[in-house]
Amino acid sequence: MAGGLIGAGSARDADLLLVVTHDGRGVVDCVTGQLVARDRDPDFPLDEDSREVPGIGPLADEVVAIAGEIYGGALLQATHDGWRLTGHLSNSADDVVQLLPPDAGMADPEAFTGFIPEIRVFGFSPTGRSFVIGTGAAVYTFAR
Repeated sequence: MAGGLIGAGSARDADLLLVVTHDGRGVVDCVTGQLVARDRDPDFPLDEDSREVPGIGPLADEVVAIAGEIYGGALLQATHDGWRLTGHLSNSADDVVQLLPPDAGMADPEAFTGFIPEIRVFGFSPTGRSFVIGTGAAVYTFAR
């Protein structure tokens, strides 16, 4: 559901991700990977300065700050218990996101590569139980 990804942002204290595209908004449960809400209206309010977008579905009562290549910003790059994400992004299929466990050196990362088209956003949910990698064409969710 991420064709034309503009950005993505996490709900407060949850594993729900608001995905914002040129074709509307969706909410993804990052633990199950399930799309739980979808609004196909491409004409939605977006504050370009704060990167805030009104939520839909289970996030209808929230305003969510999104991050991504177009408007900038970043999702969480580390969890409270020490897991970290790093990225080597080049706007190509050579993009790499690395997952580092607590107390691991750079020699121990799990690498996620081969994303076509390029990675536009990545990061953890506020709970640290899940993370997301968003490209121009898809959103991939991972949970522990």
